[in-house]
Amino acid sequence: MDIINLLAPLFLVIALGAALQKGGLLPAEVLGGFNRLTYWVGLPVLVFVSLAGADHGEAAGTGRLVVVLLATTAAMVGVAALFARIFGVAAGAGGTFVQAAFRGNLTFVGLPLILTLPGVPQTPALLAVAPLLIAYNVVSVVVLLASRHAVGWAMLRIVGREVVRNPIIVACLLGAGAYAAHLSLPAEASAGTPITSVSTSTPLRRPQKPPRPRSGGVSGGVTGVPFANRSAGSKREAVRQHGGTAASEQAVA
Repeated sequence: MDIINLLAPLFLVIALGAALQKGGLLPAEVLGGFNRLTYWVGLPVLVFVSLAGADHGEAAGTGRLVVVLLATTAAMVGVAALFARIFGVAAGAGGTFVQAAFRGNLTFVGLPLILTLPGVPQTPALLAVAPLLIAYNVVSVVVLLASRHAVGWAMLRIVGREVVRNPIIVACLLGAGAYAAHLSLPAEASAGTPITSVSTSTPLRRPQKPPRPRSGGVSGGVTGVPFANRSAGSKREAVRQHGGTAASEQAVA
């Protein structure tokens, strides 16, 4: 019963989001904005604050935990690649099959569970998240690209570029550095602060001026501030189409 009480709030929030989307209260445009906000702001802040604020007196056993997790991940990759051959998965889809088999949900589900479940040694778990996230993303890009392209220096450059661009990996490195440097965080630091601030500031933005009419007459209507979606560029878009992103903004990290 205790486990249900601990896990229920997390999964009820997920169910609430699904219900709101099903009922039309969270249209695709709004949901896409939330996903981008979570991926680029919420999750990196949560990872950084969690790592930087970890207890230095409970770090014993972190190395062994990291070794076990990385070894398990490597074994899962090997087993998934073997089953892809046994099941006759097409070569182009093999990378997707392997990634779906070994990659876990560390940030959207794993971190909230670590931070809320009582009795869990949080410091080793949090410190193990950083190298595991980096390994997940590097291996994901490698298996996705290797299933579609020849392995070479060009692929390695793509892997390095995607890893550097991944905000969660950057947050892991910065959080681990802050932890190693014994930097103290303000007591008010939380992952919700940036999201709340950004959401609160949205209605305070200065409205755009209405366009001038080309001919005589009155220009009417309601003017607003739409969300701008910038193109990611041809090179990065090609990587996305071929499954080469380290972590999608809407995918599980």
